[in-house]
Amino acid sequence: MSRVFDPISKVWRRRKVWNTSRVKKSVGEVVYQSLMENLSTVCQISDDSGEIYTNERMLKAAVSFARGLTCKGINVGDKVIVLMHNYHYLLPCWLGCILAGVILCPFHFLNTSIKEELCELIALIEPKAMFTSYLEAIEMFQEIFEQLNIRCPIYVYENKIDGCHDMKPFFEEHVAGFHEFRPKSTVDPDRDLMVIILSSSTTGKPKLINGTHSQLLDLSVGSFSKLTFASTMQPGWHSEFILAFILLIQGCPRVIRAHYTIDDFLLMLERHKVQFIYIKPKDIFQMIKSRTIKTVNLEALKRVASTGEHMSIKMAQDLQKYIPKATILSCYGISDVGGGLTDCSDMKAFVHQLVGKIRRGFEFIVIDDNGKRLGPKTIGELCCRSMTLPFPGYYKNEKLTRQSLTKDGFFATGDLAYLDIDGNVFLIERKKFNIPYRGKLLNQGNVERIILENVEGISAVCVVDVESDQHGVMPYIAIVPDIGVTLKKDEIVQTVMKYHPFTFETKVFFFESLPMTISSKFRKHIIREMIMKKLYKSSE
Repeated sequence: MSRVFDPISKVWRRRKVWNTSRVKKSVGEVVYQSLMENLSTVCQISDDSGEIYTNERMLKAAVSFARGLTCKGINVGDKVIVLMHNYHYLLPCWLGCILAGVILCPFHFLNTSIKEELCELIALIEPKAMFTSYLEAIEMFQEIFEQLNIRCPIYVYENKIDGCHDMKPFFEEHVAGFHEFRPKSTVDPDRDLMVIILSSSTTGKPKLINGTHSQLLDLSVGSFSKLTFASTMQPGWHSEFILAFILLIQGCPRVIRAHYTIDDFLLMLERHKVQFIYIKPKDIFQMIKSRTIKTVNLEALKRVASTGEHMSIKMAQDLQKYIPKATILSCYGISDVGGGLTDCSDMKAFVHQLVGKIRRGFEFIVIDDNGKRLGPKTIGELCCRSMTLPFPGYYKNEKLTRQSLTKDGFFATGDLAYLDIDGNVFLIERKKFNIPYRGKLLNQGNVERIILENVEGISAVCVVDVESDQHGVMPYIAIVPDIGVTLKKDEIVQTVMKYHPFTFETKVFFFESLPMTISSKFRKHIIREMIMKKLYKSSE
């Protein structure tokens, strides 16, 4: 009998083999203690501003910020929105909130952010303050606060905007005696909120996800390489938030940029001899296409972890040509349950759809549409639960929390996958992204990969399902061509049919850009509406 798979209960589980004693502290207490032990260690390097933070500078700024919040009447349990680019002062702001026991809400904002959706979220949160560097979004948030009758002052670093306040003094006016500062503790780290995260809103409205102290600390336990890190993830994304705090606890330096192109990122890796990067597959695609990757020296790079969605084998092979000595990893996680769900898989094995082995401390099951548990190598919906931590659920939404769990308490991920007897996880696709077409299932991601890997001049591609009287649903293809490139719709369709397992009817639509989430996933429900508008116009 396998030690991972139980054939009777049809449950895969891996128990932890390190640090079995649970940490009953707040994240603020653990981070404060870790930084105090090595005050001279560099923890953050800002590539674009040149600002370097040692642990001592980070602590002084964060402690000052925490005390500044208290002086403004923002206390334990209050909520604060932080909508900010990855400037050097972002992490001290985040850490200051955690040290003060304030619940942090790291928002994200895009050109496609919908005012009505933001209004619903803010009404639930009732923030006491907002700290931002998104100057173009300030007027919208001011209107939302006024509409909801919420008194929420907005702070901007070195502020020059009427109606806003300067956040820079928060980092400078309360530094004295940081050695004597005591971070706020937690009564129940398994249930007390530390952060409220926004979901990526790929298929619908964004949700507010509860994040507890124990969830983050659980991820920071175990062996960890002392490498220099960087990522292409934006601050509003859950993985970037988790990574920043894990690196503070583990004592690993992190290199950041507030704004970047993929060429900027590559040059940054070379300048600072970055050894480990977390990167989205869409950024890997742009990296491979970039001319810069052929000129930079990336010999320092030891590991590349792809996260956010599954990276294709061909993409991994193409990237490996430029970094032959580095290990390329594929990761899998869900923000709703606190982050990573697998130990990263080494892509050198080039095993199709493999995203690693079930993470220690978790149990997995695979179920069919009727909720029946399935055995190894059988595709179904992947469900998981922590063996030690309760599912924290969604903020002020008990109904959604209940609906997300199976009858026996497993979180239904919405992902189609299968596992082998050793607990290796093979990810197929989001369940919602499989289109029923004439009695067959059409995988949207598979069509997207065919186009990206076989059609030149593509900047972005997204496949969505649109209702059809003839077929029930029709798969339509939205494409953003590279600048200056002319593509032919019929040639794209022919290429898809050449490599796809079966033929199907479809149409191609060209756009200048496609709406994305903060994690560089497509907002498919909005893209569907964009295509339907074009269909409606063409039928008039």
